[in-house]
Amino acid sequence: MANQSKREQHKLSTQAYLDIAAIKDNIAILKEGGLRAVLLASSLNFALKAPAEQESIVLRYQGFLNSLNFPIQIVMQSRKLDLTDYIAKLRARSEEEPNKSVRVQINSYSDFMERLISVANIMDKRFYVVVQYGPIGLKQRGLFDKLLHPTKMVTLTMSDKEFSDYSNQLAERVELVASGLEQLGIRTAQLNTKQLIELFYATYNPEEAVRQRLTDIESLKSRFIVPEGSVIPQNAPQKSTPPEGING
Repeated sequence: MANQSKREQHKLSTQAYLDIAAIKDNIAILKEGGLRAVLLASSLNFALKAPAEQESIVLRYQGFLNSLNFPIQIVMQSRKLDLTDYIAKLRARSEEEPNKSVRVQINSYSDFMERLISVANIMDKRFYVVVQYGPIGLKQRGLFDKLLHPTKMVTLTMSDKEFSDYSNQLAERVELVASGLEQLGIRTAQLNTKQLIELFYATYNPEEAVRQRLTDIESLKSRFIVPEGSVIPQNAPQKSTPPEGING
């Protein structure tokens, strides 16, 4: 029991290395108090454009960057494509299909896809734009402080009113970025709370994210986020009552 308790403590202690204090209302809140919104962006096949159109895109992109008075982060992420839901939908479609010939074709295609993903790594590339907002007077930890004390506990207290005000400021920046990228022919969509959690889970646990999926959204209210089939420690509360404001 003692060894198991130590393993659980070590497992939970890894959260201390993350800069994220909470995720609320589609926004990631950092331990230092900054807010982050993440936009999923469509790609643009620049190489297939005519030279004149390429030059136009470059000029518009330059104008977009010059119009911003705050920094943004552009992230490209490659991960193994998860076709579990797609194959499950095919299987369900097969069971409902009255035509025997069509049903055979669907099952054959489903079997082919399962064999394909078992022998080949099919990669999926996604592009994200991170929009940030840091409240005025926000004190950030220095680089040396982070290096010398990577697991240093930082207490963040933010009232509901402050969070609402900061969220409105961030929303204006998100709208500005989204409209600017739309001028370039790039569509964007802001990730919601569940999608943000799944993104960070897949980023920090790339191998586990392929084999094990997170529980549904109702379980995300728990203090512990675990994959499907995992057991939450008996001394861990299943539900936590959110405090007034945000405390990390």
